[in-house]
Amino acid sequence: MQAVENDAQWTLQFPDLDNYSQAEKEQYNTLWHTIGDIKQWEQTGFKLKNYYQMKARDLWDLISFCATYSAEPGLFFIDQANDMTNTKAYGMKAVATNPCGQQPLAPYSVCNLGAINLDNFVNRNTQKKFFEIS
Repeated sequence: MQAVENDAQWTLQFPDLDNYSQAEKEQYNTLWHTIGDIKQWEQTGFKLKNYYQMKARDLWDLISFCATYSAEPGLFFIDQANDMTNTKAYGMKAVATNPCGQQPLAPYSVCNLGAINLDNFVNRNTQKKFFEIS
């Protein structure tokens, strides 16, 4: 957000897998899902590949536009989530979310939000409910 506010450039980066040695690729396959943060990945000494550079505000506008017109619920700030999540108590951090962005997920976590089809709890022929909701 500072880059947007300062009208700065933003570099789109990802680990430079094409130029990793076999050992580095194995480390990527083992570690990336637990780190999941490009800045932290770079701090560990792994090479990054710069794919594109653009104005941060233009990227922000593009993300906002695409989120709006694809019915996404909004933007998810993973850094903010990690500051507030209880995964820290388990020595972990959020590296992803469930598809709706409601629940930050640590590595190997699953979304525990669920839904039930109440129609399955009514007999269609007799309209009798299998239970009462108080």
